[in-house]
Amino acid sequence: MTAIAAVREEVLRRADIAHHAEQAGFRHARGAAWHCGFHNDEHPSCSILNSRIRCWSRCSRSWNVIDLRMALGGGTYLQVLSELAAEHGVIWPSDHSHAPAEGLLLHEEEMREAQFFRMASECVAETLLNNLPEAVPERFGPTQFLLALRAANGGALLALYRDYCAHDSRLAAALVFAGERAWRRRCDALARFIAAGAEVKNAA
Repeated sequence: MTAIAAVREEVLRRADIAHHAEQAGFRHARGAAWHCGFHNDEHPSCSILNSRIRCWSRCSRSWNVIDLRMALGGGTYLQVLSELAAEHGVIWPSDHSHAPAEGLLLHEEEMREAQFFRMASECVAETLLNNLPEAVPERFGPTQFLLALRAANGGALLALYRDYCAHDSRLAAALVFAGERAWRRRCDALARFIAAGAEVKNAA
């Protein structure tokens, strides 16, 4: 485990997700039920379990404290993590010249995986929807998932990817693998196309 990953795990262990949810505008209803802070939630549609808050209604996603702070516009992954570490008394790695770079590389790799995940997931969702009747209910799961994927960028896409990994890590890994293979095939095809164009130009 890298130093930054260790900080992340300790932050998640120490942070009180209920406290952060309240700060984000979520309202406790009863037991594990909460009103969502991201939409007008007359009836409690959220739950808090295992250090994650999940909206089962309009948002259809979940957050840990890091995701939640990023969703509120708290900054980049490293900025949010360092802020939460300071808030919860987690010591940042002493080698400041290497730890941020290490964390940045970790974040960039995860974002790369999220992009491949989106590429493969969109294909699967579109194939499924193309084989359904045209009158697909607006709240139908694959429809909502496809719309969320298309709208997500940056931190939102990363949060969506992390949420799916927490739900089914093996399927998420398979989608990342499929997305990367599809991307490489496209790159190879583009390279061949460019090479063929150059040969035609030289022949002329």
